[in-house]
Amino acid sequence: MTHRTRGAAGAGEAALQGGEAGGAAAIPGGVVPAGETSTNAGERIIIIRKESLSNWDSERAARFFGDLQVNEVRTMHYLGLAYMVLARRPRLQLKVPLATLNFDDGAAAAGSGERGGYALQLIFTCPASYPLQVPHVEIVEKRNISDALEQALHEEIAQTLEQHLGLQMIVPVVTRLQMMMNTEMRRPSSQD
Repeated sequence: MTHRTRGAAGAGEAALQGGEAGGAAAIPGGVVPAGETSTNAGERIIIIRKESLSNWDSERAARFFGDLQVNEVRTMHYLGLAYMVLARRPRLQLKVPLATLNFDDGAAAAGSGERGGYALQLIFTCPASYPLQVPHVEIVEKRNISDALEQALHEEIAQTLEQHLGLQMIVPVVTRLQMMMNTEMRRPSSQD
């Protein structure tokens, strides 16, 4: 796979995926072999050839995907998100607790007249080639979660995973579900 980059900042498209034939990328005005430069309207164009995944051996690919998974866990740590690593090998498995700020286990049952907030835990099981494949996400240990809210959470998970395929997916899922739960908590109770 070849890419071209322009030397002038803000000069339109930054990269162009081109054909593999002869290590050259097709650009407007002609074909420039990989690694050589040309000028196009006064701009310097550099052709870079990327190694395709088909040239990777299985050990190298496993190390690459493993590094991406470690980076996702580090991102969660740096953001201060609560998580527990259940397994690293053969598949990364994380447990992530989520709760609204006003969650108090049993508050709704105590007859206080207020909703006790929401809480749940998510279990992410990542395939070996994560993030090129979506992880399996389970909602477990639900507290005060209605069936309608659970269905909405599942839909949000599916949509977020689809939007972030090939990128980190766990952090976006966690943050979007947290926002959904907080939004739902702010809505007036329908039991009035």
